[in-house]
Amino acid sequence: MNFKISEFCRLLGVSTDTLRYYERCELLTTQKNPDNSYRTFSQQDALAIWDLHMLRSMDMSCKDIRKLRQQGSYQAQTAYLHRHAEELENEIDRLTSKLKRVRQLTRLHELVDDTQTVRLVENHPAHRSLYVLGAGCDHKAIDTEQIAHWMACLPFTYVAVEISMDSLLSRKGSLDVRMGLGILEENIADAGLSLSEQAEESPMCRRACTVISTGNVFSITHQDLALFYDFIDRQGLRV
Repeated sequence: MNFKISEFCRLLGVSTDTLRYYERCELLTTQKNPDNSYRTFSQQDALAIWDLHMLRSMDMSCKDIRKLRQQGSYQAQTAYLHRHAEELENEIDRLTSKLKRVRQLTRLHELVDDTQTVRLVENHPAHRSLYVLGAGCDHKAIDTEQIAHWMACLPFTYVAVEISMDSLLSRKGSLDVRMGLGILEENIADAGLSLSEQAEESPMCRRACTVISTGNVFSITHQDLALFYDFIDRQGLRV
């Protein structure tokens, strides 16, 4: 028994666009009625389409499905499915690591409610930083390949901004600001990042956290840090 495309799609629960897509991908060959050149579909076509739909639901590309069908033997197809299962497991591991990083960023944002808050954070995690712009950065000594490697590790790496201790404690004059990329020690393995000798290490320690809203990090002033200065003075903290 043969069906017209509209009736066939209704019975199978797929759209006509899906069938046409499978045809364009050379995954489905349909017959045409010699009297009117309309496509006709058989019950065997239904099995092929449902099989295609199942494979696509497992995130297999049309290219991979064509390869799978070309394998021919049952054993070869089973081996292919094993390889795809391994690929999915690797993807799950990658996404699980990325979810962990997103949750870290969420907790970081929640540390400070707004720009009018300073909070002490005990055991702030250790991190590494690679500075490339601003005060004290030697452009000739910067390993550009290393920077590109760190950039490729986003979101595990992040934009890092540092104000020099001397200019911070002076509370007068301009602030020496530099910018680069950083990564938490606990994320290095997840990112698969190899550390450069240029990467500066900051150990786990107690930190005062606040938010500064600025359009240009290199224009931050001591006035912008007034809330921070007031907090450490009231708390009697040594920076």
